[in-house]
Amino acid sequence: MAADDTSTGDGGTTDGSGEARIRECGRTVGGGIVVFDITWDGTLAGTTVAWVVTIDDEEGSERVVLCHERTGGPDGTARQFVAADGRQQDVRTDATVEDDHVTARFPAEIVGVAAEWPVWKALLVVDGAAISEQVIPTT
Repeated sequence: MAADDTSTGDGGTTDGSGEARIRECGRTVGGGIVVFDITWDGTLAGTTVAWVVTIDDEEGSERVVLCHERTGGPDGTARQFVAADGRQQDVRTDATVEDDHVTARFPAEIVGVAAEWPVWKALLVVDGAAISEQVIPTT
């Protein structure tokens, strides 16, 4: 996030552009899948939009990234991947995207032990710039 980011008062932040901000987010782990959902207010205007979740270990020394990305609008191309340790693995695209909500599902065997790590954060990324982020409750 840029240095001039401002708090939204509900745990989320926005870059001040007025475009979009995360309203709420959550996660579910079970049944062989890891699911995240993000609901936002505002417009996600851009060529490429990504809904991203970062998962950090307790020490902050390791991170896994879950991403669902759309390029070219609702009828464009979609992809999902899991990234860690400088590697990125594409996974089958499995997400439901609505006007103000996304639910993305990832195979638990690829997310691995990170599914149990304590620090989860959701980000809205438009054309490569994070415009909003919020910590995901893990309880």
